[in-house]
Amino acid sequence: MLLKNGTYTIKQAYTSTDPYTIEGMTVKLKNLGNLQVLAISDTEMTAKIYSHYHFSKNNCLPIVDKANQLTLLINAIMFKDIKKVQSLVEKGVDINQADTRSTNKSSPFMVAVSRSNLTIVEYLLKHNPDLNAVNANGKSILQLAELSKVEGVNALIKEAMSKSRL
Repeated sequence: MLLKNGTYTIKQAYTSTDPYTIEGMTVKLKNLGNLQVLAISDTEMTAKIYSHYHFSKNNCLPIVDKANQLTLLINAIMFKDIKKVQSLVEKGVDINQADTRSTNKSSPFMVAVSRSNLTIVEYLLKHNPDLNAVNANGKSILQLAELSKVEGVNALIKEAMSKSRL
């Protein structure tokens, strides 16, 4: 079957459609990003983002959308795109959800702290981050903050931790 431009229906807490275009063996979803097509038939497609996901022709597993939203949030943090971070957090993307597809299994909040992005860390601190989280490498939020090269990140985390103990 040849890939053609069209729309896949994504079913989650609400139902929406996500237009897509095809470039070679890449499906470019308007809202969710790019998928590398691994296999396709008349009724289903298998595609890859960081992990393999399985789609039926007319719907997308909600876990795929959740994983994509987490990826978008982590990418926005890494590229210091505060507006995108705000938009995704306001849509309900969990800043404490560990990205199980990465080797260190860090949450978006941990990524912001380790990337030493003061503006994003300040914003995320207003959204109840898990200050006791530890990644797969055994690093805590405080340890990541202590490694920060940006003045203020470590102090912000220490202040937040002391307030959370009250």
